[in-house]
Amino acid sequence: MRSLRFTLNIALLTLPVVLLILVGSYFWCKELPDLVKQEKEKKRLEYRVVAVDIKENQKTFPSLRRTSKWKIAGKMNPGRWGYVEDDSTGQTLVWYGVDDNVNYVRIPLADKKNYVALFWVWGSIIFLLVLGATVLCIKFFIDYIRTRDDFIAATAHDLTTPLVGLRYALQFGKVDAPIIVERMIRLVNNLKDFLRLGGKMPKPNLEKFNILEAFNSAYSLFAADYEEEESGPIILTGLKELTVYADRTLVEQVLWNLLGNELKYAAPYGAVRANFTLENDYAIIEISDFGPGMTKKEMSKAFNRYYRAKTVMVSGKGGFGIGLCSSKEAAERMNGSLLVKANKPKGCVFILKLPIKEGICV
Repeated sequence: MRSLRFTLNIALLTLPVVLLILVGSYFWCKELPDLVKQEKEKKRLEYRVVAVDIKENQKTFPSLRRTSKWKIAGKMNPGRWGYVEDDSTGQTLVWYGVDDNVNYVRIPLADKKNYVALFWVWGSIIFLLVLGATVLCIKFFIDYIRTRDDFIAATAHDLTTPLVGLRYALQFGKVDAPIIVERMIRLVNNLKDFLRLGGKMPKPNLEKFNILEAFNSAYSLFAADYEEEESGPIILTGLKELTVYADRTLVEQVLWNLLGNELKYAAPYGAVRANFTLENDYAIIEISDFGPGMTKKEMSKAFNRYYRAKTVMVSGKGGFGIGLCSSKEAAERMNGSLLVKANKPKGCVFILKLPIKEGICV
């Protein structure tokens, strides 16, 4: 159904070009020949007026012997008249004579319109404009489809995390279930806003809140799993309170993705740390591990959509390469950033940077 709708939309966008070609073909075959014929007749009549003057005042015009190059334009009893155009000099030789003896005069070329050239020039300009507009429309439509699909895929990806947490909370009778349901509703509302806005990303709901509270809220979904891994609970260092100016729902989505990735790929190899610091007007959250890490090439592509590092592929664990990409986009929508660098002696450090007040841009 989606492919059929996409094909229909492409057909509608290319319709102006097809109509332009049909109209141009009709004009070329039907109207243009008549215009060219009318222009030639208009020019011929202008030269004939000059020929009549030559006939009536033969003695005031020079005479010579007509050559075969001087084509006859028409009869003018008792003789004939004609003209020879010379584009190189910009002049026309108009003559009148009886038999081979003629009188002539040289005059400037008659004004004329080259409708064929005009057709090609204006036709090409209009065609290129319509074609350009059509291409832009197609590109916009394709970008919309891609953005829509990417957003839906990212939202579906982010929904899986609270769903797993909700299943765990319900299974063990934990009181966190209503909170998890509320987070899921927020994610679904984001999706509804995206569709309501015609494929535009909804504006982040920026507000001040304690990033450590958001971190602990996101971490609560994974705490039990971390305790069972080699890493043990995540080690928190740095500031105990750090206020940011961001969208709490988006921040928790970013933290879900980061913590979920750490749990799958790094926690089995040792401790995972989260360090909170303040640098100028930005809160810095560094999540470091001692996992297999990534090469420089893999780190340069880590935030590309659908990219999965070799170590991830070898691990055999799930993932579609959506989480990090959507997390980076979410951070940037909040005037922040998300980076990754190598940890020493091994592992990775993910650095989430968020403004602490309004009006700050990275």
